[in-house]
Amino acid sequence: MFAHDALDPRSKLALTMAVIVVAVAARTWLPLVGLLAFVLGFVALGRGYGPVAWVRSIGPILYLLPVLLVLNTLFYAGGESIWTVPVAGYTVGVTTGGVATSGLIALRLLVIAGVAAWFAATTDAERFEAGLVHLGVPWSMAFLLSLSMRLVPTMRHRFTVIEEAQRSRGLTLDGGVVDDARDRIPMFVPFLSAIIRYGYELSDALTARGFDRIDRRTSLVSVEHGSADYLVYLLAIGVVLVGLFVTTVS
Repeated sequence: MFAHDALDPRSKLALTMAVIVVAVAARTWLPLVGLLAFVLGFVALGRGYGPVAWVRSIGPILYLLPVLLVLNTLFYAGGESIWTVPVAGYTVGVTTGGVATSGLIALRLLVIAGVAAWFAATTDAERFEAGLVHLGVPWSMAFLLSLSMRLVPTMRHRFTVIEEAQRSRGLTLDGGVVDDARDRIPMFVPFLSAIIRYGYELSDALTARGFDRIDRRTSLVSVEHGSADYLVYLLAIGVVLVGLFVTTVS
């Protein structure tokens, strides 16, 4: 059994991109359901990052899915009409095609967010940067991409701090998913303010350290492929071939 953290960032990136490519190209339920099952199975097989941690990683997207389902159901028409209502001279309703399309979009988003969450949660930012440099990416671009990975836990921590502050002021989050999403709307103003302030602070720190004046950069972090990484590459190729074949046939 392999450890998710021990895999080379380049092999994990290849598998992540393979899943995303097939998920974007899929037009039916079968390849998306297969991809979701594959991601879950891959997470369950490894050590250090199980299905429970995976569900927690995609927790924020679960609040967005109900909103997307409702909007896509209302604005995608097709098939037989299930329910309609006139609104300001226009007819808004629910159709069988709208329900099917919204479900397909939600499942695609869940697959993409799921594999991206696995990659971000099991990949060290410095090793990811070193892997990109080995692939020929300029170190400045590799640093910025790795920096975006560091922002995810930072943003989550700041949102948690804001949520706890709102709870101390009497905010209750005991309803369903839709109610929780609605109750969290007032948090986005201080959250965006905190992220913008953090961006300015980070920009000043990079400027003070002469980020734009360094031509070359050395690193103590090194990345090497192991036997499990080659299997992951084969899995990535298999995902693309099987996924595109199933998409073409279906």
